[in-house]
Amino acid sequence: MTAYLNILLPAILILLLGFAGLAISILIRKNGRFPNTHIHGNQHLQKNDIHCVQKEDRDAQMKAREQDKFRNLKYKRN
Repeated sequence: MTAYLNILLPAILILLLGFAGLAISILIRKNGRFPNTHIHGNQHLQKNDIHCVQKEDRDAQMKAREQDKFRNLKYKRN
């Protein structure tokens, strides 16, 4: 049992120090938020026309819907 506690207590202490460091960094920052690390939040990737897979999929689905609308379009003759 003591070998278990000799490993568990330092692990808990390290985790607590990590969480405390995150909490302090959030309090000290101007906005108090974590930075946006997603692709759509990166300006350099946007300049190079690199997008998130979800956005590319959404654009492809919208393009397919538009093509389908025109494919089923019927003309009326007077």
